[in-house]
Amino acid sequence: MNVLALPFSSIPSRPGSYVLIMRLHAPAELQVGKLGSLHCPAGWYTYVGSALGPGGLAARLARHRRREKRLHWHIDYLLALSQLTEIWWAVSSERWECTWAESLGRLPGAKVLFPGFGSSDCRCRAHLLYFARRPSLSSLAAKLEGPCAPSRLTIC
Repeated sequence: MNVLALPFSSIPSRPGSYVLIMRLHAPAELQVGKLGSLHCPAGWYTYVGSALGPGGLAARLARHRRREKRLHWHIDYLLALSQLTEIWWAVSSERWECTWAESLGRLPGAKVLFPGFGSSDCRCRAHLLYFARRPSLSSLAAKLEGPCAPSRLTIC
């Protein structure tokens, strides 16, 4: 797999799927719509999503990076309190989020803390995974390898 560190401006305005890698430095309580009150332990989180609408990946990922926004999706609540450290993305009109979420769930230390988080429009257990320690980026790359391998963008 050829995973490259790229500038944010290189993300295309085409449809695709993505993985957000976030760090929560201290435990937090979130109120997230129908999911209710969630206790989020400090640690690392990966969130898998897709951007198939207008503006594609560039528009969706720019929104995720903004601090000031209306809280709409489940992930918006966690992004408001965490540090977004990396984004992995791939251009495709197919949804890879479910396949990627399942693959990431098999990484050592991966836990689904909140069933239904980010997966209200599919049958996945969740699209948010928790890791007490930073997940291995080489393991992450290996898990996402396949017909739609992602590019990497380092935020920090």
